[in-house]
Amino acid sequence: MPYILCAGPCKKCGVENTLFRSRWNTKNNKHYLQSSCKECETAATILHQKANPEYWNELNKRSYLKKVGGQLKNVLDRSEEEKRKRAAEKANKRATQIKLVSFADELTVLVVDEAKRLVKLRNEKTNVRWSVDHKIPFFGKDVCGLHVWGNIQVIPLIENLKKGTTYAVYSS
Repeated sequence: MPYILCAGPCKKCGVENTLFRSRWNTKNNKHYLQSSCKECETAATILHQKANPEYWNELNKRSYLKKVGGQLKNVLDRSEEEKRKRAAEKANKRATQIKLVSFADELTVLVVDEAKRLVKLRNEKTNVRWSVDHKIPFFGKDVCGLHVWGNIQVIPLIENLKKGTTYAVYSS
């Protein structure tokens, strides 16, 4: 909200020529000036937040859900069975990745280490975030790639997220 200088004392603290807050009135679609200064309004808001934490938590929650678009799955609504199933899937995926890396040959280990160093260097030197990617997806729907040196690449993170687990064959 914009602050403007306004003649006249603050109705709460009585200080002259302080910053007044301009507010938007949704009923008549006009701006109006509050009768109190910025400092008094801030102090009143802090007191209200301390006295009514439930109100502010609910307000923040509604604001967040509105910002996200209401498409957020509520973790609290998940059943215990769903939570266990999801945890088991994550554990299986981690175990599979660890096994594949442990059986990798020396060249693959070298390429992956170099790719990780390159990602770190590019993240420091550019304003773009980078990531290590498999050219042919590791766990794709149509195709599954291998964790070998020829299937590793370093690409911008946003491109990696867009690509996901898809694999497109480009002909030239």
